[in-house]
Amino acid sequence: MPRNLRFEVPPGGVVLRGQDHYWSVILSLHQRGEAWTTGEIADRCAAPVNRGDICDFVGRLVAGGFAAADEGGEGRYRLLRTQLATPCLRRDGKPGEQGRIRTAMWNVLRGPLGRQGVTAQDLAFYASTESLTVKHLTARTYITHLSRAGLLRCIRPRKPGVPALWRARAGLGPLPPVILRGEIVFDQNTGRAVGPVEASEVQS
Repeated sequence: MPRNLRFEVPPGGVVLRGQDHYWSVILSLHQRGEAWTTGEIADRCAAPVNRGDICDFVGRLVAGGFAAADEGGEGRYRLLRTQLATPCLRRDGKPGEQGRIRTAMWNVLRGPLGRQGVTAQDLAFYASTESLTVKHLTARTYITHLSRAGLLRCIRPRKPGVPALWRARAGLGPLPPVILRGEIVFDQNTGRAVGPVEASEVQS
């Protein structure tokens, strides 16, 4: 069952919980050549943290071939694959569609089209591929959150029959911002939150 865990995040504050933080902790331990446990991840999170959420994330990494149980046992794991962005995986280890859609939209926004200006319809169209469909509502919602966080600028306001045109701010990092419940925008590139001060984290 989904769990709704509320926590306070000041604008610009570092988010020390959630899958992005779990992944950063795992990468840090891996870079030291260390095996790790779910307890060690929990110790590096802002309290309160639900250990079940960490176990769920580690289970997804194992199912997806990113991690495996360490030969030393005692509930320790080691990474098999690394990447900068947090793996977005279903419980069976297959890539999650939400993460793929977010990445596709962000790549468009950071690319030449995004620098020139795009509408929500443009974003949905250019982010879609043969194997991935981005709905207009999804693109419009993502634009709304990013614009409120100051990552996009409106260069043509919406008028009757004419959609708004949006341009990405210069200097944005390659990792797509994550929208946490409560509509806070989390920048994976800086590890900081931009948006409302209260958010909720839901694991599915």
